[in-house]
Amino acid sequence: ISIICNPTSFHIKTAIECAKAGSHIFIEKPVSHNLENVAELSRVLKSKNIFCMIGYMMRFNPAIKLIKSHIKNGELGTPIHFSSVWGEYLPDWHPYEDYLISYASKKNLGGGPILTLSHDIDLAYWFFGMPQTISCTTLMASNLSIDTESVADIIFKYNNVLTAHLHLNYIDKPTKRNITIRFSNGRIDYDIVKNMLFLYRGYSTERDPEIFDYNDKFSRNDLFELELKYFLKSINNNSKPIPSFEDGLNVLKLAIAASESAAQDSKIKK
Repeated sequence: ISIICNPTSFHIKTAIECAKAGSHIFIEKPVSHNLENVAELSRVLKSKNIFCMIGYMMRFNPAIKLIKSHIKNGELGTPIHFSSVWGEYLPDWHPYEDYLISYASKKNLGGGPILTLSHDIDLAYWFFGMPQTISCTTLMASNLSIDTESVADIIFKYNNVLTAHLHLNYIDKPTKRNITIRFSNGRIDYDIVKNMLFLYRGYSTERDPEIFDYNDKFSRNDLFELELKYFLKSINNNSKPIPSFEDGLNVLKLAIAASESAAQDSKIKK
């Protein structure tokens, strides 16, 4: 197997070489920063019968799995609105490195919150599938010396019933990260920083939420271990791992569509 964790813009080139050598592949998210050579990687994976998994480790989070189960079983009714907020202060994100030279701050390396914080795009995709339309607006924050967007607000519209709003930024200090899903008969709030989930059944003001405290249940590092153990087990069992290359490619297409929408928006004349 090969584990690909170099800067985003080098993922596909490296993966193609590894696949040609007959190695199964684990690619840290996102798949890439554009669609260049992804068709070639797909061809090599199929011709060599290679498995490829993408590192969206939030799918292994027990709280996220609980949310997924409630979406699937319909106990809270129909999903109406999904919102997520993920804000990190980029200079503090990796204390061991200068953020100015990090891939996360450089457009040519695949940086920027839309791609670097694409876990939330993957969760919206995993929960609800591909949306019908996408719109996005971005801005640059003057206090960060980077050439990527600093803030992105993305809207996915699935149908006349369901929309999703994803807010991603490099300027929140301290870190802010949460998910809210509003259903026709309830709501789920998950504070990822505090690792606590609140489940509201119905809309009675007299009913207290069910509270799920995951602080003693798992750590962030456990998610990385779980995904890698699952990947190895999939290889040993000759079963296709999820999220697959196709899943990662769909998330990349959503990220690219969001960036393209933001670029078009910036060209509108006043």
